[in-house]
Amino acid sequence: ITWASMVDPDEWAGFYCEGYVKPPDHGYKTADQPVVLAAPRDPDKFREIMKALGMEQYLEHPLFQNLPRDILGWGGRGDLHVQAKPIWEEVFKTWKSEDLLSLYESMGPHGAQVNTFKELFADPQMEALGMVKEMDDPALGKVTSVVAPWRMDGLPKPSPVPYKERS
Repeated sequence: ITWASMVDPDEWAGFYCEGYVKPPDHGYKTADQPVVLAAPRDPDKFREIMKALGMEQYLEHPLFQNLPRDILGWGGRGDLHVQAKPIWEEVFKTWKSEDLLSLYESMGPHGAQVNTFKELFADPQMEALGMVKEMDDPALGKVTSVVAPWRMDGLPKPSPVPYKERS
């Protein structure tokens, strides 16, 4: 159902069709650090956000007549978000990520900065949740990895399985 609802049957494009062959999305470039943005559900709210960003010239642009979820982020129909990305990044290049997120979130939707691995591993919340673990890899030696933050009481701790034994 999800695949069918997100894909134009006349065009083989979109996350569920070609996501596995495309490079990872690293967010939208800003003046200092990339961001990811959730699309607002309300098209009127989306127009308000565009005006607040100084994008009035795009209000009547054919691409921006589509649903916000289709032209912002990666979960929409087809590849409209890919077509819109250069426009977003042209506007965002003058915004610091914190300022952009502050404005964006003050209007309703959510967003976040995209961390590098170094930033991710150094974040105090990662340590507080016990999500960064150093492990022994038979081929690489000591490696640092991100692990799931949840714990299940009453279950024995799983023993690590060496990489060469995995199927």
